[in-house]
Amino acid sequence: MSSVSPSYPASLPSQPPSSKNSTSKTIPGLAKYHVLKDFATVAVWGSIYIIGSRLYRKEGGSGDGDEVVETDHEVLPNVWRYNVINDEWCHCAPLGTPRLDFACTVSEGKIYVAGGQCMIGSARGISSAEVYDPMLDEWNKLPNMSTFRYKFVGVTWQGKIYVVGGFAEREDFDRSVLFRTEMSSAKVFDIWRGEWDLKQGMWKLEVPPNQIVVVDDKLYSSGDCLNTWKGVTTRARDRITQD
Repeated sequence: MSSVSPSYPASLPSQPPSSKNSTSKTIPGLAKYHVLKDFATVAVWGSIYIIGSRLYRKEGGSGDGDEVVETDHEVLPNVWRYNVINDEWCHCAPLGTPRLDFACTVSEGKIYVAGGQCMIGSARGISSAEVYDPMLDEWNKLPNMSTFRYKFVGVTWQGKIYVVGGFAEREDFDRSVLFRTEMSSAKVFDIWRGEWDLKQGMWKLEVPPNQIVVVDDKLYSSGDCLNTWKGVTTRARDRITQD
């Protein structure tokens, strides 16, 4: 199959358009056949951060039709920073707690993470939270959410940190009785007070959200892990509903 190179106006440099994909250098320290999953990715000041993860090793697949098996290794606290301009990776200070499937968002140049899981195969999340200062390259603990929560979404909205949905249960819940989740709720971290608040009923589905973004002071969701509908929340309603 032949390919045709794109043409550019004479007044522009002979470079691909900005939308063209390109490949960056590989993540340093990642062994051959190892892959990362369930990490968070955020951008701060021209750099991309990859935070936490589940480390897998791919085995098999050497011949046609061979099955590729992914073997769990460990949950990582690692943090990598990719400088987009210089095309360079570097290691950053690790998380205080290794985690995967956690909430992550950026506010005023700092990275906030909360919850997730710290052990492979666990059926329970964690409640810890921490914040990263890129200028100091250090993580600091935040107050616990008082809710074990994983596979949920973090978003910065109206100056506060929202972590929405997920598989959740209160820290003080007695597991000897019927398991009860709080998947429809959100925890809201007030940066200035340094405290978490509970907001009930913000997520209306029984499965965790896929992602949530802010546009014109409204929260938009691309749906949950199983569905593809779009939702919207307004400041007045303060909850996500199906559109």
